[in-house]
Order: sequence, then C-alpha cells, then structure tokens
Amino acid sequence: TNSWKSLEYAVRGWFPKELENANVVENSTNFTVPSDFGYPRAVFVTNLQSKEFYLKEIVVQGFSEGPIFFPANSWIQSRETDPESRIIFRNQAYFPLQTPDSLKDLRREDLLSVRGNGKCERKHFERVYDYTTYNDLGNPDKDNDLARPVLSGHERPYPRRCRTGRLPTNTYPYSESRIEKPDSVYVLRDKTFEETKQASFSVSRLKAVFHNLLPSLAATFSNEDTPFTCFTEIDKLYNYGVVVKHNEDQKDIFEKLLLSSLIKKAVNACEGLFKYSILAIISRDRFSWLRDNEFAHQALAGVNPVNIEKLKVLVVAYFILHFISRI
Repeated sequence: TNSWKSLEYAVRGWFPKELENANVVENSTNFTVPSDFGYPRAVFVTNLQSKEFYLKEIVVQGFSEGPIFFPANSWIQSRETDPESRIIFRNQAYFPLQTPDSLKDLRREDLLSVRGNGKCERKHFERVYDYTTYNDLGNPDKDNDLARPVLSGHERPYPRRCRTGRLPTNTYPYSESRIEKPDSVYVLRDKTFEETKQASFSVSRLKAVFHNLLPSLAATFSNEDTPFTCFTEIDKLYNYGVVVKHNEDQKDIFEKLLLSSLIKKAVNACEGLFKYSILAIISRDRFSWLRDNEFAHQALAGVNPVNIEKLKVLVVAYFILHFISRI
C-alpha cells in the first residue's frame, strides 16, 4: 500500500557523551515498536532547541538485520526558524521501479523541499538548489561605468550561478542588486565552510594580501634591487619568511612619513604572515624540482599546455646558412 507507519519519540538529555572527538556529541533514546512495524526506512527529525545543530548520522539498533544507518551530514534548523521536519533516509539505494510505495511520497516531498521555484529571496538557513544567470557582476546603482551585461541566457544557458533572489537594481531591472559587507552572500547552509575551514581560509586570504603587498613595501623601504644570489635565499622564504628592512639613509624618510610608526608596527605584528607555506614537492624532496621528470610535470600542469605549440617557423642562425645551402 501507499501508507506508511510512524512512531514519535524524543531524545532526552542533551548531555555530551565522552567520545574520542571532543567536537562530536552522541545522544540516545530507547523506543519500542510493534512486531508488524517492519524495518525503518526514514526518520523525521524536529529540532526543538533554539539553535541549529549539525546531524552526522542516526543509528537504529535492535532489529534482526543489525544496526540501521541513516546518514545525514546536514544542519538541522530550529523549529522556530524552519517549522518543517527534516526527512533522513536510510543508506539504501533503490531503482525507481524498486522503490517501496511508502517511500515514493517521502522522496518526492524531500525533492520538492530542495528544488527552487525561481521565486522569493533565499534565506541563510535554507538549502534550496536554484540557479540563474550571472546578472550580479556589476553595480550600476553605484556608477554607470560599473554596469555589466548579463552573462548566459536562453541562447547560451551556461554558466549558471546559485540563485539568491535579491531585488533588481534601480538602474537596470535585469541586473540583481549587489550585497555589501558585512552581509554575506547566500550559500546553501550545508555548503558553507565549517568554522575551522573558514578560519583557515581567512588566514590564507590575509597571507595572500601580505604576499602581494610585500614587494611594494620592499621596493619602498629598500634601495637594493638585486636578484636572488643563491637557492638558499629562496629556501629562507619558506623557513624564516621575509623581513622588510631599511638602511640608515632611509631613516629620515621613515621619520617624515606620517604613518611610519603604524607601518612599522604592522610589519612587526604581521612578520609571521610573511612566511611562505612550504610547497608539497619541496617538503618531500628539496631538489626534486631540479630533475627532468618534475620539470616536464610542471610544464604540462596548469595553463602551461595552452602555450605549448608545435614548431611552425624554423629560425636558423646566420652563421650556419652556408651549411644549409650545401644540403
């Protein structure tokens, strides 16, 4: 039949159970099912707390076939934010014709909950997969010179971006308004960075800024314009980093600069950020990049193959032309 049976139980006592991973909390509850209930194929989860939580998986034990796993790996929103319960399915795949009738309606309901309809503005807690054209590349409301055409359309449907549903700009109704900091652009809740990854990304972004800023600082505060004299100086970039120095001749320049003390404090505070991350290839073998096989690997990596072309013109030195005339 198309009907399905259900039971409702609450997880009591949100107290962490000691696990190897301090960031993982395990909660449990006991429940009884009638003999004709069958094997569970889906679990409805309702978050009665005031905050969201990340659900890794649900494990149901006590059935004859052993533990039954319901992997989630998703954020469960509070009922105050999202009143709808989340459906977590068992880790068992079915072909369309073999899908139990009791699951077809639930599968369809879950699909509709994540499928966008092209309407409304997306909220930060939603996990809706909806796509649209790149119509937010410019900012015409700020300046007409910042207007940009819409990328992709009916004739060329790709590339596409995740739809946010923001209001159109006042200048061009086909362009979507830009979002300004500190507000964040909508990203599916389950696709956002974890706290650890976000912190690592922010540090890497800050390092990239200083690495791009460093040559300008070095050129400003140093008269030296000499290249690397040996490979050891290159190794120091990874082992010790780069320290911006100035000689005695530039002391007066530093004193005359209005923000000289601020610059020196910033450089001293961020000295650790000037250290370059050791490349994986160098960490394994310092001289691996000197070998022919690694040179060929690097030559065929990235955008380099675009620049590799067959020889079209043979350039011959003038002093061997008389040898060619004899051939």
